[in-house]
Amino acid sequence: MKIQSNGGFMGVLLVLLCISLNLEGAISKIDSLRWVLEQDAPNWSPDQLSPLFLDLGKAYLENGEPNKALDQLLRGKNIAENNRQTTIALQYQLYCGNAHFDLHNFELAIKHYNAFLIGSGTGVVPLDAAQAQGKLAAIEMALGKYEQAYKNATNKLLILERERDSIGMVDARVQIGEIHFLQENYELAIKEYNNAFNIAISTGNDYSMHQVYSALSKANKSINKKDRALLYNKKALALAELHGDPESIAIGKKNNGQLYMELGLYELAAKHFEEVLAIEIAAGKLESQVSTYLGLGSSYVQMLEPGESLNYLDEAQCIATRLNMPRELSNVYKVLAEANAMLGNESDGYHFLNSYVAIRDTLITEVALKEMGVVKNQYELESRENQIALLSAEKDILSKEKKIKGLYWFLLFAFATFFSITGFVIVSKSKMQQRLFELLEHKGKKIKEQNAKLAQSNLDLQQFASVASHDLREPLRMINSYTKLLSRKYNASFDASGKEFMHFITDAATRMDRMLTDLLDYSKAQNKGERAQWVSSQDLVAIALDNLKFKIDKRKVVINFQKSHLPKLYCNKTAMIQLFQNLIGNAVKFTNDQNPEVVIDCRKKGGQYHFSIRDNGIGIKKENQEKIFDMFQRLHTQQEFEGTGIGLATCKKIVERHNGKIWVESSEGLGSTFHFSIPQDVSAN
Repeated sequence: MKIQSNGGFMGVLLVLLCISLNLEGAISKIDSLRWVLEQDAPNWSPDQLSPLFLDLGKAYLENGEPNKALDQLLRGKNIAENNRQTTIALQYQLYCGNAHFDLHNFELAIKHYNAFLIGSGTGVVPLDAAQAQGKLAAIEMALGKYEQAYKNATNKLLILERERDSIGMVDARVQIGEIHFLQENYELAIKEYNNAFNIAISTGNDYSMHQVYSALSKANKSINKKDRALLYNKKALALAELHGDPESIAIGKKNNGQLYMELGLYELAAKHFEEVLAIEIAAGKLESQVSTYLGLGSSYVQMLEPGESLNYLDEAQCIATRLNMPRELSNVYKVLAEANAMLGNESDGYHFLNSYVAIRDTLITEVALKEMGVVKNQYELESRENQIALLSAEKDILSKEKKIKGLYWFLLFAFATFFSITGFVIVSKSKMQQRLFELLEHKGKKIKEQNAKLAQSNLDLQQFASVASHDLREPLRMINSYTKLLSRKYNASFDASGKEFMHFITDAATRMDRMLTDLLDYSKAQNKGERAQWVSSQDLVAIALDNLKFKIDKRKVVINFQKSHLPKLYCNKTAMIQLFQNLIGNAVKFTNDQNPEVVIDCRKKGGQYHFSIRDNGIGIKKENQEKIFDMFQRLHTQQEFEGTGIGLATCKKIVERHNGKIWVESSEGLGSTFHFSIPQDVSAN
């Protein structure tokens, strides 16, 4: 049977139908599509060819052959683009991205996904856009770009919420939880996994339930709830074995191996990892093999067989480096450091330990957490807007139903009396308005409840910062105290390196305690518990100078100010003392060693009290003058100047709470002047 070009695309469909009916499954989907393309492809139009190449590419992807898929997809993509077939050309961008994703060509995958998303406003299926956002998030997670991954994952969730795709929403929630997990925010991760669990139960979908159970198992293991982790993983593994899915079974067995590691059953853990590795190698899942090789290496290290572990760890390192997986690579370096230390290879162990720390510092940063918080707030806002849009759509549907019913009754009773028609319209309108009112009231209550939850969440975060700072300082004091005891009692037994290591420990504990103190101050700066009152700024400055007396005398700093220039303020007294103390202390720290001087002044300007605190120190580069008010921003090492990078962020929070502004003017080498303004008007505070 041969199709003629004038037969059109219907002929192609007939061929496919004949193949599926007559060959009784002997020919696969891939063979069928190839056979159709070989019959009379040169005589077909581009409109007929491009969908077939796309289907063939998809079939190769489903069969786990991304290289062959890419060949067919690129052929079809050229045809679609040359003939300006916009919609199908975008589909090619998506599936070319999927092929590169499977081949771990992440840079090319990102390029195709972005091209697809840029053009996705031209009638593309929303679920395809959600798929692209999810794939981008997965790539960025692998590359350690967590803030961008979080943004793409929340975009995916917003699309799926609009489409009311419950199964997709489970996947998106699990992915968002995974980002929190990789950032070691385990409580937030579990919260997202529980949200996914509630949705998964309503779907009754086994794959979704397996996905959530696996995620909950891993998260509970990380917070040391091993019994709960084992229970969740048992449920996940049961679902995987029920459906005979090798990939899901491998995930369950790997989780079991990690749990056995936590329980100290290292031989049993190694056995599970070996079973998982066989499944992953057979499936060609290269990225999954990294954590499995790492698990095997860790098992042998714990069994005191470091030499045996190196083979597995080297494999994990090679794959993680090749696929550019920084988080996994950092974990491999950590275990390699331990294995080499056990073997007496101190220089290699030290090298791997430094590499581990360097990568970890780039992955888990305050900047990433801050960006994720901004994206979370934006998601919640857009989610509410989606609810309002759905409510508006429901209102339009009700309005259309009302018009249709009105027209129906009008035609049906065209010969009825005028009063009958009028009465019917009034009753119908009244019921519809009541129904709409009840719907609006219900939605309004839901939005109020969500706002209340957000307010409670912010309060919980403040309380957490305070409790964490208090509780964490206690073990730090213990570390500091006992380290000093060790140093005093065994000082004569230590060589030069030992004494240096003891110094490093006490110095790090002291700096950590100071950071926690500053973090607690920052948390208190957000607390609005103390009432505002009239206070003399002369008294505030005097208290701050008294608190700083030791530092001022030590550096022999001259403090200049005129009391007559310092007005009365309506403010939070405790917070204002902290503000002056932080800014004056900062100025004292950076003054010129030859003739150290700090000048404090205040002027009335445009309804504001404009304070300035000037030093004659080293100054600040222009590109850094905005950064210094962010949390944990330091421009110097601890050896140059002590500090935690929290003080100026606290100052900014205090000033903004008083409806003011804070900024700095500085030239490098010529000193700095910190300015802040407070409204004169009492009502402004």
